[in-house]
Amino acid sequence: MRSGPLSEDGPIAQAASASEDLFDTAPAGYLVLAPDGAIVRANATFARWLGVASEALVGSRFRDLLTGPSRILYETNIAPQLRLQGGFEEVALDFVGRRSAPLQVLANAIEQRDAQGAVRSVKVVALRARERRGYERALLGREADAVQRLHDEQSTAELREQFIAVLGHDLRNPLNAITLSASLLKMSDGIPADEREQIETIERDNRAT
Repeated sequence: MRSGPLSEDGPIAQAASASEDLFDTAPAGYLVLAPDGAIVRANATFARWLGVASEALVGSRFRDLLTGPSRILYETNIAPQLRLQGGFEEVALDFVGRRSAPLQVLANAIEQRDAQGAVRSVKVVALRARERRGYERALLGREADAVQRLHDEQSTAELREQFIAVLGHDLRNPLNAITLSASLLKMSDGIPADEREQIETIERDNRAT
């Protein structure tokens, strides 16, 4: 049996075996797509996330694995970006699997081209993102609550100002009438000194108001 790089137990074979093992058991989903979007290879990790065998994914179209909203996003935005820019990064996608909840991932992709510039394949890496996206939704929810509370506080402040303005207007008219009546009484003859002093107090208080 020959030894060295060309033998089955040589460094090249060992490196190839390690690379294959990494592809299948990596803590991320790996997909290799044909130029038309059909899946050529899928690693065991991604297949396990979906609850299927890797071989069952071969030949399926990438877009057909997506939920309805994610498929629309992919076809209208992501696929054109892939063609124009040769890849995309950290795109939130949901896949349909055999489990009750969709598989939520953040996906990165890059095109592989030949010397003439034609697309040979598309490599996709998917990272599970259920907790991260749940955290992001919670943050957005808290932000929306904060905005709503601020709006409510502003509305309350405006109502308070309007109420004070109306109250001040409604109180001012009877106070003016009281002040005028007090002035007329003070002009009358024969008012005792103590009553005149009370009338003057009423005038001063109303003017201060």
